[in-house]
Amino acid sequence: MANDPRPPRLDWGLREDWRRVVILVLASYVIGAGFYRLSPLSPPLEVFGARQAGLPDSVGRQFTYLTAAQTRSWLARQPQAVLVDVRDREDYLRGHTTPAHSLPRHEMPAVLAAFSAQHPRSTPIILYTYSEDSPLAVQVAHELWQRGYRQLYVLYGGYEEWVRQASRLSVGQTSRLSASSGTGEPPVLPRGDH
Repeated sequence: MANDPRPPRLDWGLREDWRRVVILVLASYVIGAGFYRLSPLSPPLEVFGARQAGLPDSVGRQFTYLTAAQTRSWLARQPQAVLVDVRDREDYLRGHTTPAHSLPRHEMPAVLAAFSAQHPRSTPIILYTYSEDSPLAVQVAHELWQRGYRQLYVLYGGYEEWVRQASRLSVGQTSRLSASSGTGEPPVLPRGDH
């Protein structure tokens, strides 16, 4: 090496460590992204629903999402719970869940008085619309909240998910879904915070 005409290089041991650095950076990025979604600092699913409906994030704390299976199970245990279809009346007449009341979003001021007379403000209400892409159920949940209803739930996936799940169920699975612990509280999707 004494005959080497090149100047001496400083070697801090980074030549072989660059692979470790790249792997560490990528791993921290992947872990960080996963942690963000699972952390209590990330907004709950309901906040994203409120944002999609063009409402403030605080509206996301006024309702809770339920899956179709959770909704079926809870309705079997809680006969006082009301399932409400907020789609247009024509869509309701073409097909709806059983049992479901029609409370179309655009007719809400006219039919809300009759709905309120029939269902006290302590009634648990599960709202649904076309699919998870439609913000109508979240908007109606917000309006009902403003009118004093506090037990508000939104069927995640809407009518499309209800029908999709019903087509997958057999008679044996339906009875299994209806059986539950009977605590009286609705099952809920995991949330980042409450």
